[in-house]
Amino acid sequence: MSLVSNYTCRVLNLLNFDKLLHLNRKNNRIGQLIELFIRRQNRQRLCLVNKRQKVKKQEQFTLNKFVLIQSFLGISFGGKSEPEVEKNFTRIMSGKKLDELVLHADQLFDENKYSDTIELLKSYEEQDTYEIQWRLARALYSLSKTDESKKKELVDEAFNYAKRALELNENHFAAHKWYAVLLDTKSGLEGTKQRVQSLENFQKHLQRALELNPQDATTWYILGEYYYGLADLNWMTRKVVQVVFANPPSATFEQALECYEKAENISPDFYSLNKLSLGKTFLQLNNKEKAKEFLTKASNVDVLNEDDKKCKEEALKLLKKC
Repeated sequence: MSLVSNYTCRVLNLLNFDKLLHLNRKNNRIGQLIELFIRRQNRQRLCLVNKRQKVKKQEQFTLNKFVLIQSFLGISFGGKSEPEVEKNFTRIMSGKKLDELVLHADQLFDENKYSDTIELLKSYEEQDTYEIQWRLARALYSLSKTDESKKKELVDEAFNYAKRALELNENHFAAHKWYAVLLDTKSGLEGTKQRVQSLENFQKHLQRALELNPQDATTWYILGEYYYGLADLNWMTRKVVQVVFANPPSATFEQALECYEKAENISPDFYSLNKLSLGKTFLQLNNKEKAKEFLTKASNVDVLNEDDKKCKEEALKLLKKC
């Protein structure tokens, strides 16, 4: 029997019992029984009403919860979602989304679009992953080469990102590599003494980067620059080094050449300045034939960024010595 039918029957029963009560007022026993029955029916009716109200409240709660979740996720079912909520939701990245982000960032960087790279990565900066942090350090460092007026500001910012990347993952070669690069650049801007004092820490992180990834051509190039710099120290800087270190670090042009050649073998034509450094080192070793070979290659590079420009200009000057 349906709920409506049951309810109708109960109403009719109540009417019938009301009549009985009226007809049998003088019979107290019958009247008491009828009143007891009516109270029981009223309690049942009250329970039924309460149950319905409870179901209705539960349905409303479920609906409110659904609307709340919908709003939080920025999902729209026929309506318009809040842009900022949607923006925040999409930043909760899966591994796949992070891979897509860094792929896009690397593409922009390879196209020398450093500002665009920085803007893209900073829009996901709150994710605080080392993949984003070291790429920000790299892009800011590259951008610092294009604007002397903002160089120190950009280098300081880049250093902080490199430092954070290292804190997040000390077992990733790129974190160590860019920390070393930014440490050297930052200390160099602060003065000769500061740069000399950072040499030991610089070399430590560079060596760690090579331990983690010995096939990274850029790290070999940077180590070559370190050796070349030590071998080519001027008198004043050499004196500072002797004051700072009980056992001053030293290197030879042969060590630098080995690093440059290893970098070129790993990844031929990967970096214009590596060709320039090969030419300069052969010139220091008085091998003018090889020096001319690499300086000629360096002078013929397509100028796509500041490094290429520096490479071409310096190579053309050095070729006059060959």
